[in-house]
Amino acid sequence: MIRRLIRELLSFEELKSPLVYQKDPNVKRLSLVDTESPEFKKHDLYFATTKRFEYVGGTGRRLKNPREEIIPGAAPGTIAFLDYHIPFENSIYIDYMKTRNDMQGQGHARKLIDELVNRHGKDAYYDFGRILNPSAGKLQKRLEAQGIKTRGFHDY
Repeated sequence: MIRRLIRELLSFEELKSPLVYQKDPNVKRLSLVDTESPEFKKHDLYFATTKRFEYVGGTGRRLKNPREEIIPGAAPGTIAFLDYHIPFENSIYIDYMKTRNDMQGQGHARKLIDELVNRHGKDAYYDFGRILNPSAGKLQKRLEAQGIKTRGFHDY
């Protein structure tokens, strides 16, 4: 009963990613949204709009006037998101996954991966790229155990 109620509160939204990626400008974002979730912490990167300053230029010299970069936050109620793009037909590249700090360890990233597989099929090839987090490595291995073709470089 409680699990069904929780499932009804959670929903998936797909839209264009607000982050800028150099690989592909058409990166999509699959978000897990809970309208009843508590507000995110003020400094939770990628969930709250934050500013970042660049003090060194491309040549390695210190800048007289630091450049300000604004990193857009996620939509209200977002508890986890997954940015991906489709470089080739039947191939999915996962650019970035993030779960809110206060919501980690509850299986939200797994739900996002499962929804991505439901939308694009088990025949697709899922490329995780460079995996920096052991939890993301477990998700990749879980897909491989299900017989889904994956690729990823474990760097942890």
